[in-house]
Amino acid sequence: MNKNLRKHIMTRSRFKNSFNKEPSSENEIAYKKQRNLCVNLTRKAKREYYSTLNPSIVADNKQFWSAIKPLFSDKVKLRNKITLIDNENIISDDKIVAEKLNNFFINAVSNLNIHGFDTCEFIYNKASSKISNIKDKFKNHPSILKIKENINISSNNKFSFDTMDINGVEHKINNLHEKATSLDDIRYLYDVKVLKTCCNVVSPYITEIYKDSTQSQDFPNLLKEAIVTPVHKKGERSLKDNYRPVSILPTISKVFEKDMYEQIYSYFKKYFSPSLFGFRKGYNTQHCLTILIERWKKAIDNNKKAGAVLTDLSKAFDSLNHELLLAKLEAYGFDDPSLNFVLSYLSDRKQRTKENNAFSAWAKIDTGVPQGSILGPLLFNIYMNDIANYADDSTPYTTSNDNETLLDILQKNTEILMQWFNGNYMKSNNDKCHLIISSQDEVSIQIGRDKIVNEKSVKLLGVESGKQACRQFSRYT
Repeated sequence: MNKNLRKHIMTRSRFKNSFNKEPSSENEIAYKKQRNLCVNLTRKAKREYYSTLNPSIVADNKQFWSAIKPLFSDKVKLRNKITLIDNENIISDDKIVAEKLNNFFINAVSNLNIHGFDTCEFIYNKASSKISNIKDKFKNHPSILKIKENINISSNNKFSFDTMDINGVEHKINNLHEKATSLDDIRYLYDVKVLKTCCNVVSPYITEIYKDSTQSQDFPNLLKEAIVTPVHKKGERSLKDNYRPVSILPTISKVFEKDMYEQIYSYFKKYFSPSLFGFRKGYNTQHCLTILIERWKKAIDNNKKAGAVLTDLSKAFDSLNHELLLAKLEAYGFDDPSLNFVLSYLSDRKQRTKENNAFSAWAKIDTGVPQGSILGPLLFNIYMNDIANYADDSTPYTTSNDNETLLDILQKNTEILMQWFNGNYMKSNNDKCHLIISSQDEVSIQIGRDKIVNEKSVKLLGVESGKQACRQFSRYT
């Protein structure tokens, strides 16, 4: 890929969009002409690349895979410059690209127009009784009532953060992953070898800072500023919608988060639903798929019908409501000082996006948990955990003797699930919702205003699932 080829591919995409919107002969000729030009330029670029290819790259195993892996996976971050198309304008300036992407990431949740969603736009002040206000605001929320109904927390059994001693700090520093970065700010020092080398010198100061933070219930603001790296998900690379943010947080923040994570997880693991598989040690997608497939197999072998509705959430991590999360933590038994510390951790966060050597301006984050943080996935799991009080899983599934009963149960379970999403300020992405049943009949269910029709096969957790796949799996196991 080179600058000239990339430019012509952008032009080809623009002509293709024009042809799709207005399929006239003139637009078709323009598109095909540009498409053929791109084909010729690609062939030329390939010839030039292979004619100058260094044989040592092919001969050396490490260099070979370093060069080849990015070509076969979208999960590997390419070093290619990002070029965006916005309002039919081609944007290649790094600074403008960074600003465009940062604004898109920051406004992603507000653009969803989630009903009743209140962002936590307040200045953190421990004396402002914000926690008391949150408790009062959500005391009758269905999720809070269900959590308190299912668990019994005594005043002597509440969660409280402990301070970390110098040995704990040294252990966490020595166990940091050694990642390199080009960031100049000392806070984002990811060449952890330097930090590990001077561990015995800096650990007393880090211990003292963390002790002061937990006692004052005030997470340091300088550790809440994130540098965002845009990572391509899938689809056209020129569309900002196809990028997700990964936060690069200050290294010392990782030390603090590791301790907070261990304390919260140790307390909370007894409350986690057995149906919660994501972001948990000892749980993975394989366990979830095994449970689903075994139940579907059993139903099909007994000449029953099996079905499932695959749901999807828009910007799930980004739309997590801070106030409701804190109300849930209180329901699970967190004391007020701990709630204040988590509130401080979540509040007044800022981010800016980096593209090559250019940075966007700093922007405030009012919702969600930092993607790329250690604590984020755990807080997200806590937020989602009470969904098990209403449904077994975020993928409603059931078995029955006939399609009519099967669809009726799936419809009711899906409506319950959608109610939970709405009540917890999450937005269902109906375009990515799918219905699959072990029947070839064309049936459907309703999700809001959208009609979801039965499909022959769908992808679930990276695996292609369908009636024929279930039958084959049942036959050979």
